[in-house]
Amino acid sequence: MTVFSAASAKQISSAWPDKKHGLFTYFMLKGLKGDADADHNNSLTIQELGNYIKSNVSETAGMLDREQTPDVQTHSPTSIISIYNGLETGQ
Repeated sequence: MTVFSAASAKQISSAWPDKKHGLFTYFMLKGLKGDADADHNNSLTIQELGNYIKSNVSETAGMLDREQTPDVQTHSPTSIISIYNGLETGQ
């Protein structure tokens, strides 16, 4: 089982009005689309998606003067969760 959480304890999951999504949802969707594929092999692992979400949500929350640190809990970080052709991201 893998659990992706939008924020750490005692934090609030932030909205991003400009994108009409929450920060976590926005970057989860972008990551699943292929932006999180760090090694550009057209396979997305739990670890790649988790790292992408953590980095982008934390950074964007800081720019919005907020604090939000997503988390991923898993026993299999290298498990592939998506395989795609990469055409949507231009890869």
